[in-house]
Amino acid sequence: MLVRVCPSVGARITRFALALVLVTACAPGPDPTTVPPTGTPTTPSSEVDTAPCNRAVGSAAQLTALDEAPPPPDAPGAAPPGTQLNAGRRPTTPVNPDAVIPEQPVGPTVLPAPGAQDPGEPRAVVPLTATRAVGRSSQIAEPEVAVKGDLMLLTWNWGAAQSLDGGTSLTYLDPFAEFDSTTTDDGFCCDQLAHYDPEHDLWLWVLQYSRAPGQSGNNRVRIATATGDEAFRERRFSYWDITAQEAGFDDGIWLDQTKLGTTDGYLYLSINAYAAKPPDGTGQFQAAIVYRIALDQLAAGEAVTPVCFTTSDQLDAFDRPLFAPYPVRDATDTMYLAAHHDTTVLGVWRWPDDAASPTYHRVRDFDTDGRPIGFPLELERVVDDGSTVLQKKFTCERTDPSAPAASPTMAPGRVQPSDWCRRSDDRLSSGWLADGHLGFAWNVTQDSGTGASWPYPYVWVILIDESRVTACELGECVLAYPHIRNGTVAFQHGRIAPNSRGDLGGMVLMGGGASPLSCVAIVRDRNAPAETSWDTILVERSDVEPLTPTSGDYLGVWPDGGNDRTWTGTCMTLEANATLEPRRPATVQLTQFGRRADAPQPDDTR
Repeated sequence: MLVRVCPSVGARITRFALALVLVTACAPGPDPTTVPPTGTPTTPSSEVDTAPCNRAVGSAAQLTALDEAPPPPDAPGAAPPGTQLNAGRRPTTPVNPDAVIPEQPVGPTVLPAPGAQDPGEPRAVVPLTATRAVGRSSQIAEPEVAVKGDLMLLTWNWGAAQSLDGGTSLTYLDPFAEFDSTTTDDGFCCDQLAHYDPEHDLWLWVLQYSRAPGQSGNNRVRIATATGDEAFRERRFSYWDITAQEAGFDDGIWLDQTKLGTTDGYLYLSINAYAAKPPDGTGQFQAAIVYRIALDQLAAGEAVTPVCFTTSDQLDAFDRPLFAPYPVRDATDTMYLAAHHDTTVLGVWRWPDDAASPTYHRVRDFDTDGRPIGFPLELERVVDDGSTVLQKKFTCERTDPSAPAASPTMAPGRVQPSDWCRRSDDRLSSGWLADGHLGFAWNVTQDSGTGASWPYPYVWVILIDESRVTACELGECVLAYPHIRNGTVAFQHGRIAPNSRGDLGGMVLMGGGASPLSCVAIVRDRNAPAETSWDTILVERSDVEPLTPTSGDYLGVWPDGGNDRTWTGTCMTLEANATLEPRRPATVQLTQFGRRADAPQPDDTR
């Protein structure tokens, strides 16, 4: 049982310890292709074991409430220079001006058909407010956003902000200082998530902390909550911590890559567990853990009694624990999560709020000749010594003559710096549910083995009939494949959310070929024919190339860009005059967008 810690007078933040025990240890359409079997799949429609994940909390968890935190500095656009980075991690290498790639002219921006929209057309996708820069991040920016009317919570690697006036002005929230820093790990790190649950008027802020050095170094993931407008405005957050060790893992196992979703009654948090990085360990993925926590308990700021399961005994076709289950962000009374099983099977967990445990189902599809349709992944092959290596990698190099050329002194085999897709992988990047349509998206490589040649990586999108998920082993549940792709440019890291009508809107990174790394907003109507392209608008594009071949793993989108028919999105670009090494920092961009016909009207209430 978790015991609540009574705050002292004037305390601003209430802390809880969330002690957990490992459950499994305790118990345009696709191009059809014939894909050979790759292994024995997990039993379809199998029930997944779950159990209460909290241990009894002893005296060690009787923590003293914190003193009132000092207010963070107001920062229109970015934090003061001394507050964005942990002082112990601040890069000390001075910038070499000769190493900074100068601003280059770029060719025309390439967007998917139907191409540029007439801004006067009521169906055109348009910006509803001017795009604004909200702060600096590492080149792996990973910005998130949650919205309730005029209130916004924004997060990105190394920073966060809140707005009380619809994004017009921002107050910087320093994640290194907003909460206490007395920990057994190495302090705040990076990956953050922002979410708002209207059923409980609950703001959710998830932060990941750094693994402590050494073979036994651990870390934690923090769930911070503020209930109601007043608590959010005053930044009165309660918070609970999760560690792998409290979940039953040995010292040295650490948590990474959090994802969250909510139903009417629960928060679902999916986290990957890894072994210590070399030289302390193998760095290998151990298992994914999915936690279910009652939103009533979080909103009340009281002790929580989570339930969880792991994928330790749920194996993919390569006999590895299923990786990174992605939850639907906003569900109703049933949560769905998905992960890749193999190149013809998408594994889907179905977990109703009134069920103690989820069930696991296999989603497949077949062409008219009965051949399984491939769901392309980052292809793999096994070499003679038994090790598994990548057969096909992501690449989206610039081919425009104006793109910076590799230095003549560059070592043979070194990656072209402009190739930001190199860090991409095929884990799921988005999950949503709208009017019985269940959707998931993930990155796929160029020429991904689907029978058609696409020269640049793109985003694979699958729409599934929710009512048929439990009987999809033989197909007939996939509704459409509205992929986000183009023959002349790459698209990656699509983040998608439905509006109140069920139309889909989102953010995606675009680049390669004639285009620099760019921010693009996308919209597709709910009942659009299968062959209909996404409508798009360029939000912002970079004016320089990345210094290293990398980008972040996720973007942010929220179905409220001034009303519930539009969207707010977060993305990233790269600008000149960067001052941090070894990576050029990204500029986090905030935009509100939608169709012109759905733009907020003067009588709209936020």
